[in-house]
Amino acid sequence: NYSEIVFEEILTSIDETENRIFENDQLISAYPNPFTDYIIFQNHTENEVHTVEILDLNGKTVFSKHIMNRNEKSIRIEASRLKKGLYFCRLKGPNVNMSSKIVKL
Repeated sequence: NYSEIVFEEILTSIDETENRIFENDQLISAYPNPFTDYIIFQNHTENEVHTVEILDLNGKTVFSKHIMNRNEKSIRIEASRLKKGLYFCRLKGPNVNMSSKIVKL
């Protein structure tokens, strides 16, 4: 029972039964959130993700990963070295530029 966070850019509709937010046919989720040692970004779209970044509250990049297999649908980030706290994550690609909050316990 992991909470799931969804990255928003332009919200177009909400599917109440799935409790997921859709935007321009894009859906990317992160779980578990809050997380301890790792977080997984799940890409439910056809859009490629090239880069995953985690930023602290000051906007400083504390983690960055270049995705070699750009069609990869599940991206696991080992984040055990991060300090506890609130972070922003950013996913980038040719048709993707999304960000949201994540919490490290």
